Amino acid sequence: MKSRHRRIGTVLVVGVLAATALAGGALAAMVAHTATATTKIPVTEKNYRIVLKKHSFAKGKVTFVVKNTSDTAHEFKISGPGLSKRIPGLINPGETKSLTVTLKKGTYSLVCPLHLALGMKTSIKAGGSGTSGTGGTSTSGGTTTSGGSNWG
Repeated sequence: MKSRHRRIGTVLVVGVLAATALAGGALAAMVAHTATATTKIPVTEKNYRIVLKKHSFAKGKVTFVVKNTSDTAHEFKISGPGLSKRIPGLINPGETKSLTVTLKKGTYSLVCPLHLALGMKTSIKAGGSGTSGTGGTSTSGGTTTSGGSNWG
């Protein structure tokens, strides 16, 4: 009788250890997903203006979703601490394109290189992970999209 109870106890211990291992794996997967989450930042390019709802963001991976609502083609470039990237080619009227970058703490310039002389620029600040006003939603992945909403 003791050996039967011992086997049941062993099976229970193995079951608890297996469940703990699975829960630990699930927790690790959730942490990994959170660490790779991307903040979407809607940007509107109007006739010679770049419009964002917010200008302060948490540092980390962000995707600028740039919609051209004007009747003129534009470009989009970001530069700041250790970063100088642009959406390749033109963003034609009515078109939406995206650019994913990783922001460090600091101030960044957002410009349309074609119309910089006409004042088509703005700036944003990226701070610590607690910076408020992400101005978008989180997702995991994606570099070029069409369509969208949340335009100012």
